[in-house]
Amino acid sequence: MAVVKADAYGHGIEAMAKTAVEAGATYIGVVSLGELKKVRNAGIQAPILLLNYIDKASVMEAIKLDASITVMDEEILIAIEKAASFQAKKAKVHIKIDTGMHRAGCDPDKLLGLAQAILSTRHLELEGLFTHLAEAEDLDVAFTHQQLKVFSDLIDVLRNTGINPPLLHCANSAAIINFPEAHFTMVRPGLITYGLNPFPEGHQ
Repeated sequence: MAVVKADAYGHGIEAMAKTAVEAGATYIGVVSLGELKKVRNAGIQAPILLLNYIDKASVMEAIKLDASITVMDEEILIAIEKAASFQAKKAKVHIKIDTGMHRAGCDPDKLLGLAQAILSTRHLELEGLFTHLAEAEDLDVAFTHQQLKVFSDLIDVLRNTGINPPLLHCANSAAIINFPEAHFTMVRPGLITYGLNPFPEGHQ
């Protein structure tokens, strides 16, 4: 997944999304409805994930533009199901899990219930599961290892109940380089896509 948020880090979201797909990216990551519109208007047909939470008012248009939507709680599911039903579509969703950052994401204890709620709907498809590694660029790797363990354990919880989202992703630029065990089935390069070093000065 080529992440092109923040106008592709200032490089131009439309041009960079096109270049990423031409270079072999099979997925695009954006953080807002506005970014989604720009990428679709540029003619990009590749799958796109809205990485951030979107409000209920934006759901209808996101589905119309064939975006996959991030969910973190059951509240948004009703809006997504209703909009998808209205458009006679199957909306793809990715659950974002809070693995220790405590900023945004589904609580680990609520993951199974949220996944089961998605599977019980008629117009939602659980396409992915992901988290954000908050300190993958740090010299101290303990917290990243802790987050990866939580993420892996939660994947096992779902698999043990027969739930197998095909896209499992958590590796940002730093984790792609430093934590091969974090690659799972998809990675999310951001800074390294543009030739930028994701590590602090002096990091080996």
